[in-house]
Amino acid sequence: QSLPLTKGDEFIWLVRSGDIVFARPEWIAQILDVMRLEKNKNKTFFLQTKAPEVFFYMKYKLTIPDNLLLGITLETNRDKGYELISKAPSPSDRVNTILEGKINIDIITIEPIMDFDLNLFVKIIKSINPKRIYIGYNSSNSKKCRLTEPPLAKTMELIAKLEGLGIKVKTKLLRERWDK
Repeated sequence: QSLPLTKGDEFIWLVRSGDIVFARPEWIAQILDVMRLEKNKNKTFFLQTKAPEVFFYMKYKLTIPDNLLLGITLETNRDKGYELISKAPSPSDRVNTILEGKINIDIITIEPIMDFDLNLFVKIIKSINPKRIYIGYNSSNSKKCRLTEPPLAKTMELIAKLEGLGIKVKTKLLRERWDK
């Protein structure tokens, strides 16, 4: 069971500049215990990862508190070449972990967005059933990173299809791709 998202998605973002997957299990347990304290029961917390197996561990070994939103980063549906830009699990591995583990994901962050297969990406996102999507292009020097970005029109079509499914989409940096 997850909390409804508020007007401004007001939450306490835990491990904002890192990933909870790198924390020791005892640290994760302590973090979850703090969320359960009486003084924190009316606060909403948020954890995001590129390695959702940590949520599988939390769900089956520790019990996820009711006031915790879970999020993943999913920049694309394409695995080919992903290992050249990140050491994180491939996009398909992330999706499979979520679906096989029956993990409720509240938020998907598609940032930095990478080129994708429109209908397949929409189908994948629909299968995860998030309540909110954050979407944006790379805000750092994209020419230096050389990410394969979609044309802005394709991103706008993705946004329209996701909103058509009733998913709230919050846009971040939207622009033409770096190689234009």
